[in-house]
Amino acid sequence: YRKLPLANSMMWAAGFCGFWVLMRLIAYATVDLSIRHYWHKAEYVGIVTLPVATLVFALHYTGRSHWVTRRNLLLAAIIPVLSFIFLLTTETHGLMWRDRPIIATQWGPMPYSVYGPWFWVHTAYSYSCTLLGSMLILHHLWQSSSGYRWQAFNIILGLLTPIAANIFFLTKLQPAWLDVTPSAFAVTMAL
Repeated sequence: YRKLPLANSMMWAAGFCGFWVLMRLIAYATVDLSIRHYWHKAEYVGIVTLPVATLVFALHYTGRSHWVTRRNLLLAAIIPVLSFIFLLTTETHGLMWRDRPIIATQWGPMPYSVYGPWFWVHTAYSYSCTLLGSMLILHHLWQSSSGYRWQAFNIILGLLTPIAANIFFLTKLQPAWLDVTPSAFAVTMAL
C-alpha cells in the first residue's frame, strides 16, 4: 500500500507520454494542415505535464513523497498551465510560436515552428524538472546497494534520452519538422 503513490505517479507519467505520442501520430496522419495544427496544439497537454509528472515520480521513488503536496503541485503547475494557455492563444501574441510556416518535405508539407520567448521558458522549466528528477534518482540509487546501480543507470538513461532527442530537434541537428522527442519519452517509459 505504501508504494501506491509511486505506482500512481508512474501511471500519470506514462499516460501523459502516451497522450503526447498519440496526438503526434494523429497529427502526422492528418492530411489537412489546419487540422494538423490543432493536433499539434493538443499534444502539448502531454508536453507540458510530462516533465512535472516525471519529477513527481522521482520524488516518490526516492522516498521524498512528503514533498508532493497539493501546494507544491499547484506551484509546479504554474509554468505548464501558462504554457498551455499561451499556446492556445499564440496566434495573437506569438509567445509560444511566432510563426508556423509550412515547409515541403519528401513526405509532403509539414509545419515548422518559429518559437517565441515563452517557449524557451517552458523548455528550460521542462528540462529542469526532468534533470532534477534524474539527479534525485541517481543520487538515491547510487547510495543503494550495488545491485540497484544497473537500475539507476537504466532510469537515468531513460530520463536523459528525451532531453537529448529534444536538443537534437531544437538545434536543428535533425530535420526541422521531425521531432522524435515523444518517441524518446516512450523509450523512457520502457526503460
